[in-house]
Amino acid sequence: MKNMQLIYRILLAVIVILFTAGYVLAQKPSTKTKVNIQTNMDCESCKKKIIDYMTFEKGVTEISADVSTKIVTIEYRNNRTTEDKLVKAIEKLGYKAEVIKEDDK
Repeated sequence: MKNMQLIYRILLAVIVILFTAGYVLAQKPSTKTKVNIQTNMDCESCKKKIIDYMTFEKGVTEISADVSTKIVTIEYRNNRTTEDKLVKAIEKLGYKAEVIKEDDK
């Protein structure tokens, strides 16, 4: 009987630890950055191409693009990717891209 109580307590402790760890992992910090597409993003098809491709890029949690301003806004997890990797991914699609720094806005 005491062995069963010990097993239940250990099981309960493991469940509590797993749920706590899951919550902490879900709260990972993210960063939002804006990227200026300097060439070729001039139609909805181009916008869709960038969004569809970048959605599958590692660490990207949210993305939007504006054809009229040629700005792509990307929210990503800091621990999964960097601004440089995101720019290189956009450039693989054939676009010239550059991060808009805070002081450039």
